[in-house]
Amino acid sequence: MNLPARIGTTSSRPQSALSRALVHLPESALAEPVIRLATDIARRQRTHLRGLTIVDMKNLSEAASSCEGAAYAVYEFRRIELAHFRRKRVRASFSDACLRSGLDFDLRAMQGETIDVLATEARYHDLLLAAIATDAHAGPGEWTPAGIVDLALRATSPVLALRADNHAHGRVLMVDDGTQAAGQAISSFLNQRIFTKATIRLLAVQSSESEAKALMRQSVDYVGSRIDGFETGFVVGCSEKIVPAFASGWEADLVVLGAQRRSLVRNLLFGETVRNILGKAACSLYLSR
Repeated sequence: MNLPARIGTTSSRPQSALSRALVHLPESALAEPVIRLATDIARRQRTHLRGLTIVDMKNLSEAASSCEGAAYAVYEFRRIELAHFRRKRVRASFSDACLRSGLDFDLRAMQGETIDVLATEARYHDLLLAAIATDAHAGPGEWTPAGIVDLALRATSPVLALRADNHAHGRVLMVDDGTQAAGQAISSFLNQRIFTKATIRLLAVQSSESEAKALMRQSVDYVGSRIDGFETGFVVGCSEKIVPAFASGWEADLVVLGAQRRSLVRNLLFGETVRNILGKAACSLYLSR
């Protein structure tokens, strides 16, 4: 199945399909790069931004149920008070950044299980911006690799997952493994025109050289109708092993991947691909299903 059949047949170069973006505001040092990227996109695309902070009631309930003794109760009270202060501060930072840039925006504070809230809110937006933790411990509002996989598989909009140690986004690797989700991810990324000045490489991944070359030729026709001056290539092997190594060797700043709901085994392999990419390369992710 060729790429245009998976993601559309028009050859005209579209305007940006990015009118509304949802920004999950982390209550940590990652807030600054997330806000900076969101406002930069909104300035260029005239995108409406919605900043969102979430009080995760599941975590609060678990903490309350395990609370034993007055000393622990005081500790939990202070922790909740500090979290409230952090949310207030990041909301002010987001509002100030949007006002300085003259952007159309709004702010919401919600309660509930974080992934459920975001999956629901994403239905009304064209893009969801989130922050990936740079180590094994995720701070408030940050996502672990496993968490970002679950979010991408549930959200109806593409997820742009940002790493704090990667601000450039000058080298974008678009991965086409022949699946519907990969085609949709490439289509969404090109249509949203997020990083128009980036060097883009289209990478076809298949189990044999002949299949990889055939897929690459088909993909090139579609991508060439959307942008000029992109690089191409193909690799043979399993995505979960090949793509992370290629992303690291090519020094990708952003990897575009399809997140397709499939069998449990296939979902686990997709999660392994994401974890390996984040482990081998200091890059952000654009995930779409």
